[in-house]
Amino acid sequence: MSEFTRRFLRLSTPALATSFVVVAVTGIVMFLHDGAASRGVHELAGIAMVGATGLHVARNWKALLAYRYRALYLTVAALIAVASLAVAFLGTGRGGLDAWRMRVEHASLVELAPVLHETPARLVAHLQEAGFNGVTPEASPAQIATASHKSGRDVLEALVVTARAASQKTESESRRIP
Repeated sequence: MSEFTRRFLRLSTPALATSFVVVAVTGIVMFLHDGAASRGVHELAGIAMVGATGLHVARNWKALLAYRYRALYLTVAALIAVASLAVAFLGTGRGGLDAWRMRVEHASLVELAPVLHETPARLVAHLQEAGFNGVTPEASPAQIATASHKSGRDVLEALVVTARAASQKTESESRRIP
């Protein structure tokens, strides 16, 4: 093996670790937020991670072959392979907080009021004061957003502001003991 090849393969572990950190961070950002801006970086880092993994396997091939006789290793490797193939072919759909947000966006204000510790009438009044159109107790944040030419996230933020204000008002009133 030439000196160049040896030096090139020596970069495999730092490259794999770096690409893993980038994929992990951007994956978490995409899970918790919209993540549209992170998606390109996430995909490129994922491709770099595949290449770095190939280099890492090439560099550590003899050591990896020693594991083939250990039953636990083979079991874990088989489970990971089956799970990876299942996810690749069956897909995972939209999950995490994004799925929760989508469910909330399609619930009516009547359904959301108890969760936000408010009455539907107060939610309607607050959204109307905030300049949203098409606000009725039976309307969902998604419908209100469409009627107001805004995003569902804007309506949800307005609802959260209402809930926070009501919560703070309740806390301050409960502190006043006659």
